[in-house]
Amino acid sequence: MLPESLYPIPDDLAREREERKDLTGEGFWDYNKSAAGVRKGERGAAHHVRETGSLSRGKGERGIMTENRKSAAPRKEKAGIPRWFFDWTEAVAWAMLAVLILFGFVMHTNTVVGRSMLPTLENGDLLLVSRLFWTPKRGDIVIVSKSGFRTEPIVKRIIAVGGQTIDIDFENREVFVDGEKLDEPYISEPTERDLGMTFPQTVPEGYVFVMGDNRNESDDSRDPALGMVDEGYLQGRVFFRYWPFRKIGSVG
Repeated sequence: MLPESLYPIPDDLAREREERKDLTGEGFWDYNKSAAGVRKGERGAAHHVRETGSLSRGKGERGIMTENRKSAAPRKEKAGIPRWFFDWTEAVAWAMLAVLILFGFVMHTNTVVGRSMLPTLENGDLLLVSRLFWTPKRGDIVIVSKSGFRTEPIVKRIIAVGGQTIDIDFENREVFVDGEKLDEPYISEPTERDLGMTFPQTVPEGYVFVMGDNRNESDDSRDPALGMVDEGYLQGRVFFRYWPFRKIGSVG
């Protein structure tokens, strides 16, 4: 077949072929391919931007929100010993200090030994003894501690104080102070035991004369070994019995 260049082509056919070439030719497909590539590249870039941007933005936003939540959250106390424990310990310490001061300077305890104070006090009774704001007077029950007389403190009642005269009539079993017979409802039986001291006796200032309520079973100021008791030997005044419970209460 002879090439087309040797045959003339009608103008209308040539135009049709040119138009067809424009529509279906190589240039058309090259243009479409390049355009599609651009669009594909744009879509890929946009997709990449959306992915990376949203990812980075999401990470950043989550980081900021997490930081805000951390800063807004209330701070927890550090783990350790709770505050109430320190408050309780402080209260106990102050209470113990108060008890030490109370029993070291204001009062102390004592135990009755023997039968010399019957019926007022019995063997084994536990007593509270006051040290402060007290001046010895007749009728007080006191704790006496005099070395050389007894190894342990003794419990007695004051019968006369400094400046008073004490007299005991053993035959008639009567006790007189400054010439006045004493009414003694607290004794177990009338006084008839003579321990060697002669009467009447005047009590020196700063001294007291003591006897037990169980007069005939008591070693007391009637014995010259004890005699008049210096007030410095008095440990205090008994004011309360806290044992046994059946007899708990004030003592006088």
